[in-house]
Amino acid sequence: MSSQPTISREELLAHLRQSGLVSKEELARISARHADKPRGRTIARALVEEGVLTRFQAERLLLGRTSGFVLGQYRILDQLGKGGMGRVYKAEHRTLGRIVALKVLAAELLSTGRAVQLFRHEMRAAALLVHPNIVTAYGANEAGGRYFLVLEFVDGPNL
Repeated sequence: MSSQPTISREELLAHLRQSGLVSKEELARISARHADKPRGRTIARALVEEGVLTRFQAERLLLGRTSGFVLGQYRILDQLGKGGMGRVYKAEHRTLGRIVALKVLAAELLSTGRAVQLFRHEMRAAALLVHPNIVTAYGANEAGGRYFLVLEFVDGPNL
């Protein structure tokens, strides 16, 4: 979090409110708990240390990003990788608390029906694969015009 521009406490709290990452009640508790901190960066660092935010989320909030943190029932925690068809994120199911990998089709590809068709084909193919050495596909969905595949999260290096 060292290269972000200076952001005030009020700006960070406003970004946090708009992001959907915390409830109104939790935001009020955060504001009260960190009333002595005038800089947004200091609050963001504290929220990462407390486990309220991930480093990924804090960095984006400090840059003014307020969207892209929630996709359907999933709270985006980190970006794991990216490729020609989209990005893969580490996410948490908001109700179940299950950590998963979300493969999200790139927004710029949504205008081509072919890309959506290929992504849907990949979703179906992943659902058919059952093997102890292959990640399990838990599901697939579309939320807010974004198509995504929900996969088992395996912690480790990218192969």
